[in-house]
Amino acid sequence: MQKCTASDIRTCLTINTVLCDHDIALMRRIVDAAKACGVSALIASDHAVMAYARQVALPVHVSTQANVSNIDTVEFYAAFADAVVLSRELSLRQVASTVNEIGRRQITGPSGRLVKIEVFAHGALCMAISGKCYLSLHSHNSSANRGACIQNCRKQYVVTDKENGAELEIDNEYIVSAKDLCTIGFLDRIVAAGVGILKIESSARPPAWPVAFAAAAWSSRQ
Repeated sequence: MQKCTASDIRTCLTINTVLCDHDIALMRRIVDAAKACGVSALIASDHAVMAYARQVALPVHVSTQANVSNIDTVEFYAAFADAVVLSRELSLRQVASTVNEIGRRQITGPSGRLVKIEVFAHGALCMAISGKCYLSLHSHNSSANRGACIQNCRKQYVVTDKENGAELEIDNEYIVSAKDLCTIGFLDRIVAAGVGILKIESSARPPAWPVAFAAAAWSSRQ
C-alpha cells in the first residue's frame, strides 16, 4: 500500500461475495482495515458491504456480481457508489446508452461527481450471468459466489454422445467456458462509448497477466 500511495496509484479491495449473518462482523473488520491502510475503494455487490462502506466513508465500485444492466439500477446504486461495473453481457451500444443517460439525468455518486462506468476489458468471460455460477459448489462444495470458485468451466472435458457412445475431445478449448475477452483491438470504441474505467480480470492469473494488457492498452493510445 505504501508503494502505491507513494506512486499515486489507486487501489481497490474486492469484497463482492455473498455474505451471511456470521460474515458481517468479519466484513466490517476488513473494511475498517482497508480504510486504515488507505485503500482507495471497495469492489462490492452485497448491500451490507455498500452500506457499511458508506458509513465509514470508503468509496465503492459496484461489482459485476450485482448484474447492473439498466440505467435505473445505476441510479439506485449511485447512492452508494461513484463507479459501477456493468454486466459483462451488455453490448457496447448498451454501454454507450447508459453513459449518455447518466449525463442526461445527471446521476451523481456520493462524491457529487457523475457516476463512472467501468467495464471488463480483458480476461475470462464467465459462463454464468455476471459470475453467478453453481458448478463449483455442486461438484466440490466450493461456492463461486462465496469467493471459492475452482473454475470447473476452464478444464478440459471429453463429451460423450449418449445415443451412440461416440466421444469428442476438444483440444486447447473450453467446452463450458466462453471465449476469453480481449478488447485491445477496439479500445478506441470503448473509450468513445464514454467508459471511464477498464477492468482486467485477474482471478487465478499470474502477476504478468494484467501488466501485459495494461502495457498494450497504453501503447495503443499513443
